[in-house]
Amino acid sequence: MKHAREDYNRIQDPAGLIPDGEPVFLIRAQDACATWTLAHWIMRARHIKADASIIQAAADHLDRMYAWQEVHGVKVPDLAGASVGVSSRALADIAAERRRQVEVEGFDAAHDDAEHDAGEFAGAASAYALNAACVLHPFQGTPLDEPPESWLFEPSWWKPRTPREDLVRAGALILAEIEKIDREVTKP
Repeated sequence: MKHAREDYNRIQDPAGLIPDGEPVFLIRAQDACATWTLAHWIMRARHIKADASIIQAAADHLDRMYAWQEVHGVKVPDLAGASVGVSSRALADIAAERRRQVEVEGFDAAHDDAEHDAGEFAGAASAYALNAACVLHPFQGTPLDEPPESWLFEPSWWKPRTPREDLVRAGALILAEIEKIDREVTKP
């Protein structure tokens, strides 16, 4: 078996079920792309009518990945020793904000699915990102006076801060929207 990352070659197949040289791609829960990738695999497996038991096993594993990420957070995928040019602090701050939304605000999966329509989080994320852009732009440099049309929540919930804080909140809201999409994909 041949892994995409050389440092994973120590993970072997002692039973010899995987032919020598067959490419294998290992995705860890810590990978920020892991849940989306597995959710997409499940969607494709359903589309080609794969056996229901393998689809259910993958969906159960996806749930475990979500739970692990809620506790431990995620990181940008990388090759061992390679720099990807992304601030791990930024990613950690986005994950921490998402955890705050869940733990402090109560915006967990059950709440999000029951109380919010598709696209609401993406709209809110774009509103915060637009506000950050307005402040950062060299010719404007001022925040929005009111929430933009993409803000679908109560106007009183609009609380812009610094550009970085707004972008962190935008990232967490994007994550919430992606999680909502992924849960839809894995529904039977």
